[in-house]
Amino acid sequence: MAAPTKNWTDIPDTAIDADSPLDTTLLTEIRDDLAHLHEWLGLNYTAAVDHNHDGLNSALPASPGSYTAAGPASDLVLAADIERSKLGDAGGTWTKVKELKLGRGGNVKISFDGMYALFAGAPTTVGARIYKNSIPYGTMRSFTTSYLTYTETLGSFSPGDLVQLYYVCNGTDDQVFVKNFRVYADHDFQSKVITD
Repeated sequence: MAAPTKNWTDIPDTAIDADSPLDTTLLTEIRDDLAHLHEWLGLNYTAAVDHNHDGLNSALPASPGSYTAAGPASDLVLAADIERSKLGDAGGTWTKVKELKLGRGGNVKISFDGMYALFAGAPTTVGARIYKNSIPYGTMRSFTTSYLTYTETLGSFSPGDLVQLYYVCNGTDDQVFVKNFRVYADHDFQSKVITD
């Protein structure tokens, strides 16, 4: 993207008070500032320098402040609802199954549904857990053979943090299932589903 052709000038208050003359220098600075803004935003954002929300390279904006859900949040802001499953393994390997990227920081309410199918001996470790940036963060939830919904409010997120769901099953002939991995808050924010 091309840089603006006009430089930005900070015009001091003393240059525009009642006693200051309206001169060529002041009018030039005002005109150049307007041209700079027009080119920086630009028609279709073509002349942007650090403004990259042009539909092609749209990075998440910086947070205007810490986002905190005010009590029980009811607005669904992200959903990765597709049902996913995997067969158990003897080692009880934790596997990332879903991933979301938060656009703002603070606290959010997260829920998911989980269960397992019993084909042979019952597994001793079967369930799922919420992770933050690939580190265990939520409570380990143990599954039953019927779908249940697990919900918790987690905080201290920063803009760009990943919220992930990992699952595990150490029954080699059994199968673990998850679906409806969702984030709720009392205000929508720019986020995205990475792995549904």
